[in-house]
Amino acid sequence: MQDNYKKYLEIVKKLRPIDDVLFHKLAEDKGFCQELLRVILQDENLEVISNRVQVSLKNLQGRSVILDLECVLSDGLHYNIEVQKSDDENHIRRAAYNASLMEMQHSEKNKPIDESPMVIVIFITQNDFLHGNKAIYHQDSYIDGKLIDDRDVGRKILYVNAQADDNTELSEYMKQFLEPDDEKIVSSNLKRVMTNYKKEEVKSYMCKELDELIKQERAEVESEVRAKERTKAIKNILLIGGSKEKIIELGYSEDEYEKAVSLINEN
Repeated sequence: MQDNYKKYLEIVKKLRPIDDVLFHKLAEDKGFCQELLRVILQDENLEVISNRVQVSLKNLQGRSVILDLECVLSDGLHYNIEVQKSDDENHIRRAAYNASLMEMQHSEKNKPIDESPMVIVIFITQNDFLHGNKAIYHQDSYIDGKLIDDRDVGRKILYVNAQADDNTELSEYMKQFLEPDDEKIVSSNLKRVMTNYKKEEVKSYMCKELDELIKQERAEVESEVRAKERTKAIKNILLIGGSKEKIIELGYSEDEYEKAVSLINEN
């Protein structure tokens, strides 16, 4: 345990705002959220009235998601802010999927669709994956070449990165997301909250957060492995002539059965 603690302390020292475990703690502070959004949206009068981290959005028929941060502004708009260091997934589809689940979550039954709140997804990446050397990219909607107003679409998606250097206030701010040393941070709220979590008396708490994150990720991997093993077992039963009834009798679920059948059909 002591050896793990020492290792975690070294990791905590190197944590940057772009890293999940630190970003989630920074995002608990409303002042930081407001500062971040004001810089991204270039609006000094913007006001955050609520902020929640790791918000779970359930999809009973498909993939659920956990939002890194959801903010509601005084104008009623709902913002999802995601941070992503790696480029091993399709960021554009991820942002669109998050927007879809937010729209579903915040729409009310028996109310006109026009009354559903507009949602905005801000996808923050470490790298400039669009390669335009711009700190921010706006995703717009078109029909036959005609630009559609974001308010008619009901959503807006922005991509922000910490790599591009386009001499804007935003690119200067985002450079700080790659900085592990709070002494080098200049933006007031980011510096204040980051310094708090880099203090010696808080590092042990951050180590616990890191330990929980590692345990959670390990559990998710183990769960995925178990699910694959169960699917493989069902496929083997089906391939030797086993029936659906027999598979259910053995303790497998309808969903597991359908997934195995689908994989067999794909092959």
